Amino acid sequence: MNILGVADGLHAGAALTVNGKLVAVAHQQRLDRVAASNAFPWQAIEQVLEDAGVAPGDVDLVGVAGRFSPPFAVRRHPSLRALARDPFSPVHDARVFAHALLRHSGLGALEADRAGDWLAARFAERDIRPQRVILVGMHRALAEAAYRLQDDDTDVLVITLHPKGDGVALAVHVGNSAQLDRYWTQRGFASLHLHLGRCAATLGLRAGVDDARLWGLAGQGEPTEELGILLDRHLSTDGLKLSRRSYLVPARRKDRVYQALADANPADAAASIQANLRRTVVELVRKHVAHWGIRTVALGGQVFDNPRLVAAVAEMDEVERVLAGPEPGWGSLAIGAATMLAGKPPRIAPSLGFDAGTPTKKQIKSAVVALKNGQGVAHFSGRAGFGTEGQGSRAALVRADDAAAVERLRTALGRPEHEEPLVILLSAEADCFRASDKMRLPLAYGSAAPLIDNKHATSMLGALSRDSRARVCVASDGAVKQLLDGVAKHGIHALAAFPLAMGSEPTLSRAEAASRLAAEAGLHALVAGG
Repeated sequence: MNILGVADGLHAGAALTVNGKLVAVAHQQRLDRVAASNAFPWQAIEQVLEDAGVAPGDVDLVGVAGRFSPPFAVRRHPSLRALARDPFSPVHDARVFAHALLRHSGLGALEADRAGDWLAARFAERDIRPQRVILVGMHRALAEAAYRLQDDDTDVLVITLHPKGDGVALAVHVGNSAQLDRYWTQRGFASLHLHLGRCAATLGLRAGVDDARLWGLAGQGEPTEELGILLDRHLSTDGLKLSRRSYLVPARRKDRVYQALADANPADAAASIQANLRRTVVELVRKHVAHWGIRTVALGGQVFDNPRLVAAVAEMDEVERVLAGPEPGWGSLAIGAATMLAGKPPRIAPSLGFDAGTPTKKQIKSAVVALKNGQGVAHFSGRAGFGTEGQGSRAALVRADDAAAVERLRTALGRPEHEEPLVILLSAEADCFRASDKMRLPLAYGSAAPLIDNKHATSMLGALSRDSRARVCVASDGAVKQLLDGVAKHGIHALAAFPLAMGSEPTLSRAEAASRLAAEAGLHALVAGG
């Protein structure tokens, strides 16, 4: 059976399962070059069908993540999004109320049916005529992806935190032997629904779009006591729940907490936001682990796109093991929509990560010499890799233990100062990292790991992460592993990678384009994949 999963929200994408196996994933922004465009992922859908060799007419089921996120009116008329560009707009508060009304009145089913019929007609226009188009709850899709992309079939407590999740900010599922059941959902108006987006807006950032920049900026500052007190009043825990938003008066930019954030040093403000979120998340997980008596935890939702929060949960004594997918938040929605309908626990196919490239020995040797000397190397392998960042399948690489080399490459690529590169390891046991047993599985696909201050990591600490954490990925095959094998002989155990697959950057499908980009960025070597 061929099942297509679709996410048509902020970070649109598509995924395809064939006979219970996840075989293809694509994100729209990797194809149309527009980050968080809210575009319907037609290109991503075409891509996954082409990658899997499945004709549009052979799709049996379609799962769409989000029963009423985005709302049916916005799905039909995308121009309505312009009304909610300002995070402080009362439209957002109205949306929270509308979602609550749909959930509690039973009208949500009618809304989902109307949206499903309309989407089915749109698919039919492109010769995709499944037996059914099913709208999957946002948190259900997040939980499915968080649980089914792991190979642990014992009791798993799945916690999803997602501000724009069909009117729900927090949900808890339990997975066991491929069965995933919802145990608990927080009803009402959680403060998380709108608070984080408004915090980001006070720093001139876009909620859900510039999250990585917000957390990168946090690594350069220090939380302050005054901001911490104000933030804790807005976002904290209340038993098993998140604190509730105070209605009916909408929040304003001049509210005390947001004004204080705007007046503070941006890095310190970001660090205070992250510290508040960390306290809230850790306490929330602690209470749910104690309540349900399950110590293996899977994490999903936009909040856990911040790898430092994943690491904070892994450090808890109450938690025995932590599972987090390659992209726990927006990027996992299409996968969750497809795997839920598949009914089995699919696994990530190797081709979705690092593709096995075919560089020559001469190319590898040249690249190793360049990396050893602190120069940049461009690497392109396969179509896109896994996730919105590709995790190294298309990236500019440089040795991770040379702070000056990292900064030179960052400058050459025109990347923001606060952007932290992905760290690619030769193996999870590389001695410049302490790869916790609790995080063994997610570490293989990209998560957070503490750095150890030893001879391999002394300069890496300052180069990559102000708070001694970095987003990491383990290279297991392909050209990247060959590069790491080569540089390891020179005492280099990790590479820093700036993804070349975001925003307005060009799609690089031809060798000429790759060579041109390498030359324009001042890179000294190019390794072209298959």
